[in-house]
Amino acid sequence: MHQLTATLAQLRQHPTVAVVRAANAQQAVQQAMALAQAGYRSLELTFTTPQVSEAFIQLQAALHQQYPAQAFCLGLGSMHTPQQVAEALALKPQFVASAGSLLEALAPLHQAGILYFPGILTPTELLAAQQAGAVACKLFPAQAMGGAAYVQALAGPFPTMGLFACGGISPQQVPEYLAAGALAVGLGRSLLAQ
Repeated sequence: MHQLTATLAQLRQHPTVAVVRAANAQQAVQQAMALAQAGYRSLELTFTTPQVSEAFIQLQAALHQQYPAQAFCLGLGSMHTPQQVAEALALKPQFVASAGSLLEALAPLHQAGILYFPGILTPTELLAAQQAGAVACKLFPAQAMGGAAYVQALAGPFPTMGLFACGGISPQQVPEYLAAGALAVGLGRSLLAQ
């Protein structure tokens, strides 16, 4: 549990998560390194990227070489299958996120010290994740569901549950999400558009 607490603390310190979806591993590493150079310290590569495991390993090495004194919070996103759970367990990212819930993955990931954000949309799904042992959830698609106001509404009855808000959020909207109680905010396409 100590590693999960440390990851949560790191995300609170650097709550804007740059989400990288790329056409191949090389592109994913290039984009993630450009985002690191721009100041992002929380980075997520998605399983929708071909050879994401290779990209993750290359990114870890590149970040360590270029920023030896800087701590990064590295995660994997869009985890949807048991095979991807196994990949995550082998790669040991600090966190893993899903657009939907793979609640059976909670125990093995948490035992390995990997923070898992099962995807939720409703209070019922949030409650199910909490009862299964989740300490934080990914709220997706956050902006389409009402944005920061929806985060605030969910945070009321679930004050101890960390919410990682993702989906359709612009960089300008990050402060309102954090003010509403989000633990972290994921930015994807909107970062590349800048």
